Amino acid sequence: KFFFSFTHNFPMLRFELSPPSSWRQVITHPSTIVIIIFFVSSFTAVQSASIKSNNPKSLLSDSGSEDDFLSHEAPPGLGYFEEWERQIVKNPTITSLSKSTSEINVSPSIRQDSFPDVRVSRAIGSRGYDKVRLSVVSTILHDDDDENEGYSQPSEFFVDAQNDKIIRFAYHEKFRQKWKSAFDLGRSKVSCSKPYRIIKNDNFRKRTQHNLTDGSCLEACTNDSKCKFYTYFPGKKKLPLKSSSHPRCELSSYCDYVPNETAEATYAKAGDWFLRSAVVTVKPDIDNIFLVDDQEITVRIPSQHEGTKGIIISDPCFSKRWIQCKHGQEWDTYSRTIEMMNALAKDPDLHFFQMLGDNFYDQDGRLTKVLYDALSLEVKSKILVTVPGNHDIWVCGGPDCSDQYDQYGIGFMQYYAQDTIFSTHSRSKQKENPELFLNFSDGLDMQSMDTDPANFFQYHMIGNLGFIGYTGASSFEEVESYFEEACNYMADQAPSFIFLLGHWNGHNRGCQTGMSVPEVHNRIQTMHGCNVGDRIKYFDGHTHQNKIQEMGEKEEVGFLIGGHGMRTEGGDQYGFAYVDSTTRGRLKIYYFEEQNETEDRYEDILNCVNLYGGRLDNCVHLADLWLDTEMHGLDQGLAETQNALKGVSFDDEIWISSE
Repeated sequence: KFFFSFTHNFPMLRFELSPPSSWRQVITHPSTIVIIIFFVSSFTAVQSASIKSNNPKSLLSDSGSEDDFLSHEAPPGLGYFEEWERQIVKNPTITSLSKSTSEINVSPSIRQDSFPDVRVSRAIGSRGYDKVRLSVVSTILHDDDDENEGYSQPSEFFVDAQNDKIIRFAYHEKFRQKWKSAFDLGRSKVSCSKPYRIIKNDNFRKRTQHNLTDGSCLEACTNDSKCKFYTYFPGKKKLPLKSSSHPRCELSSYCDYVPNETAEATYAKAGDWFLRSAVVTVKPDIDNIFLVDDQEITVRIPSQHEGTKGIIISDPCFSKRWIQCKHGQEWDTYSRTIEMMNALAKDPDLHFFQMLGDNFYDQDGRLTKVLYDALSLEVKSKILVTVPGNHDIWVCGGPDCSDQYDQYGIGFMQYYAQDTIFSTHSRSKQKENPELFLNFSDGLDMQSMDTDPANFFQYHMIGNLGFIGYTGASSFEEVESYFEEACNYMADQAPSFIFLLGHWNGHNRGCQTGMSVPEVHNRIQTMHGCNVGDRIKYFDGHTHQNKIQEMGEKEEVGFLIGGHGMRTEGGDQYGFAYVDSTTRGRLKIYYFEEQNETEDRYEDILNCVNLYGGRLDNCVHLADLWLDTEMHGLDQGLAETQNALKGVSFDDEIWISSE
């Protein structure tokens, strides 16, 4: 009936043939074949249109321009870890591998470091200049025979060697809600021969045009103390349908890594993440030594109002797991990021590293772990300042494509352990645990950050520079009082310059109205303490470019440092900013372009850094000078005293060489 109705409505498909007398004749009838082809083609076109409409690349920013969108985001990634990346992580001596690498390494991939995974952050300014937060991120292994909830917990104490004093970690807990367990990058095309549990259901996160991911498997293994390995089987796609047939995961308590072509990979669990943290007192300009897990940790900060030096990057990527990190393999950003940071950290007078969000584009902590495992203790002992970007909240880049496996900044705030404004408010907000310096009380909402913005707001001084960091995913009304507190602090402490640190350089992809860094920079200049004209500057990322972003009345005030492996229109960049306020009463900002689409200067910069023991001062001929301006706010007598040994004098607010 349908057959003749269709040909009646479409006369061009009619054939002057006798009516079919059997189903075989119906199926082989010429008009039937044409109809089948027509419907298959139409269905495929509809599927293609659906894919296009759901692809984040087609979700334009506020300007409605696709080019503008691409300057902020990238298409979805592979949905799995690249094989070349797995091989480099397992064998750091390998610097590059073919994408077709299929080597199976059955040795364990969890690296056991010989030193603690330390974080050093500046304490919130109201605590006092001589305070830092010292934290340690550990993994704890489950032991079924252990009576203490099955876990062997790390030590609650460490030693202040300078003062011969035992100190207790005030915060001493397992990670909560997100990033609760640590996993490796997996072994491709292998499985475990004796799984104790097989999970088959449709609760797998789907990524348009890509394989189903293993979020459900990782979550199941995380929540099962018996699980030490899980294997993910993505199933096979049946075109033109998008759905996958029979994806599943297998949980195992041990693994012999048996070759299995139907398995995407088998992942090993190192244990559960554990965070220890305490605020400690340090003396400026000396090596403050702490003994943590029998390892010496050296913390050094400059005197207040003295010069400081540091490195700033944003949007660093090296994997296509979740986003399209265009230059990850091509520019070897994994190895180069590690190598350069380790080299720079050898300078004892380099005080800080700053990362302004989208830190490695990581949903579940695996990518962050493999990079941090390779960083030196010298890097981890420097002051770390970081704020979250949109991909640290929703790995796809925005709330419109989020899902239950996103970290919503909760993994971020525990792993990087910043001392934020919530930590000074926690005694009143968290009566059951006055030492809790992070707020876990808010629920999760896939369409918003819904994580207390106080967890990401910080202000402090390093030397003669003041810093204010925040997240643009909250409204200004939520954090206005925090900005007032920060600006009042700056008024009291009188830094020579103030830097506003944030991620979003424009209002899009989860940034709330009026919360981009340029907008906030303009807004807080009306507040007491921040109304200092060109002396309040800013750094941001998000757009994957590195450039001077904004001029003030007399000099540069805004700097974009979002090019670190991702793509953008107008030329891809990979580099870092170097802030130096130690040189003859001047603030200088240099930009080191390690690589772009036409030139590779990485080796020249690295060789120079290594030649001079990490000191970038001797390598600035390889950089672009973004800012060179006179210092402000220094007391003249203090300035003369602090710089007497540097061969300079001070006269009428102008530094003059003694020669």
